Amino acid sequence: ARWTPARNRERPRAPEQRLVVLSEAACTFAHITRGRHGLTQSEMRTLDVPRRVEIALWLDHVPAHEPIGVCFSGGIDSGSVFLTTYHVMKSRGMALGRLKAFVLDLDRGDAPDLQQSRAFLDSVELGLFLEAVQADPATIDVQETIGIIEDYQSLDVQSASMTIALLRGIRQQYPEWRYLLDGDGG
Repeated sequence: ARWTPARNRERPRAPEQRLVVLSEAACTFAHITRGRHGLTQSEMRTLDVPRRVEIALWLDHVPAHEPIGVCFSGGIDSGSVFLTTYHVMKSRGMALGRLKAFVLDLDRGDAPDLQQSRAFLDSVELGLFLEAVQADPATIDVQETIGIIEDYQSLDVQSASMTIALLRGIRQQYPEWRYLLDGDGG
């Protein structure tokens, strides 16, 4: 199936990219919308085990007192990263209060990504982890983004521009925040 903005707001990526994400084929929408606090053991077996292991290994290097964020849009990629991170932290007895799902809000509460993110997390009864990061659309500078990422593909530039705005908002609200996971990009 071809990627379209209506199907998934996150852009496709090349298969050779090494990302800390679960593949779309490994985590179906049915798993996400069950209204559970995590997945059952049989559902976890259907997930992309190497990616789950990668997240677990990454978490091993995060100091126990540090907060962990996921750049979140409510799409399949960031959703699977968040759910996997939540599952690994919960199964290890890690403090779940350290975890946040950050979503960019350019429309002061009416942004499509915020609505999608809220619906996603509410459907699995994990809405308390969502934190909207507000940004003024006028502050997004595409020329600056191109200079940072050295790329001219329109979807890459759009995605990076939004990520920069999100990261600036996180830095403004939480100057000491250091650990983020992301399901988008390379």
